[in-house]
Amino acid sequence: MPADKPSSPAVESLEKEQAEQAKDPTAHDPLEEGLEETFPASDPVSATRT
Repeated sequence: MPADKPSSPAVESLEKEQAEQAKDPTAHDPLEEGLEETFPASDPVSATRT
C-alpha cells in the first residue's frame, strides 16, 4: 500500500491485532477457547462477546 494513502479503519484494526498477537502468541483467545470447549460435540461455539 502506498505510504501517502491513509489506511482504512479495518486495515488499522487488523494490523494492530496482528502486532498484539505477534507480541504474545499464547494470549487468551475467546474464540479458540470456545472451539476447544465444544469440540467434537455438535454444539455451537460457546464464545460470547462481552
